[in-house]
Amino acid sequence: MTAWSGWVAGSVCGFVLGGFLPDILTQSMGVALYALLLAILLPALKSSRQTVFLAVVSAGLNTLLIRLDLLPAGWTIIVCILLVAFGGAMLAPKKRRSSVNETLIPLIVAMAAVTYIPRLMPLLLLTRLRIPHRVNTFLKAIPVAAIGALIVPGVLTATPELPAAALAGMGFTLVFGLFRGGIIVPVLGAVGVTWLMLAFCG
Repeated sequence: MTAWSGWVAGSVCGFVLGGFLPDILTQSMGVALYALLLAILLPALKSSRQTVFLAVVSAGLNTLLIRLDLLPAGWTIIVCILLVAFGGAMLAPKKRRSSVNETLIPLIVAMAAVTYIPRLMPLLLLTRLRIPHRVNTFLKAIPVAAIGALIVPGVLTATPELPAAALAGMGFTLVFGLFRGGIIVPVLGAVGVTWLMLAFCG
């Protein structure tokens, strides 16, 4: 109840206070979501070249599909995510089979029991199921493909009057995130850089 109340109160405060913010600050905050997605993706990008490749291909493919306007609205990102995740699964090196770590099962069952029973049933039914390596790699590639596909088109439209402002904000997130990590500073820094660019170059 506390979390729900905090969420609703925060949403109401954001809505009310948003009406008092200057337009330039509101516009510069449009880059915050994409900076957050990039900050979340950066640890995976630092640890794997394949992840970098998948994110870049996903971003490029989604941008291309949007520009070509071949698919109905909303379908470009779905097609992009599925194609990139499938490609990532096919390009992944083969891995030898590994068994499920039995010591984790009681912990998972306890966590599911404190929420609700429907979450427990799939766990009990699928615990012994061996997921093929390609399918497992496909499923792991979906978040990277989705985030990569969302970032580039979103950033290019976040500050339509001056796209370079949003790109500069994302540049800050990329550089700071690669060297220092974290989420709060990269996101707030992206908003700040975008605001400065809009204030002095817009």
